[in-house]
Amino acid sequence: MSDEPKIETISSTLVYESPWLKVRHDEVQFADGSFGVYNIVERGDFVAVIALDDDGSIYLVEQFRYGSQSRMIELPMGGVDAKFGPEPIDSARGELLEETGMLAAEMIAVGRMETNASYMRQTLHIFLATGLEKREQALEPGELGLTVHRLPISEVEQLIRDGRLTNEHTMAAFCLARLKGMI
Repeated sequence: MSDEPKIETISSTLVYESPWLKVRHDEVQFADGSFGVYNIVERGDFVAVIALDDDGSIYLVEQFRYGSQSRMIELPMGGVDAKFGPEPIDSARGELLEETGMLAAEMIAVGRMETNASYMRQTLHIFLATGLEKREQALEPGELGLTVHRLPISEVEQLIRDGRLTNEHTMAAFCLARLKGMI
């Protein structure tokens, strides 16, 4: 890796803030002396869980996503939330139980990815859950109507190929786990 060109922040203005995100407007100076602007969205870290059953099936959820105004098929996921504990693995366990009603005996870190790094500061922590035991779902109000699907890996791959599974975080997490030979 080569040395990165220096970008100096001249000013940073908070444009918008809510409990879920912040938007900054940064004026910068590049190494060649020219000036520019970055608008940065800051969001809290989040987790995605690949819940793998003993027979090789994976649990996916399908829910309405307001931003796209459509139902999306995706891995169980959610923000790193103190209600579950201080670490991403705690949120992974909590989100899996909340959305699917599954409790995992083992939770293994698959990896992480930076999402939309050109304009966003947010990290996705990916976990593989095994030794699953059925419990009760505990959906939040925004998740009402969420359905759980248990599919063989080959069907998940087909959903991606057919363009029916289009959630980028789910595709990236699934592909990373496949490349590492974890699923």
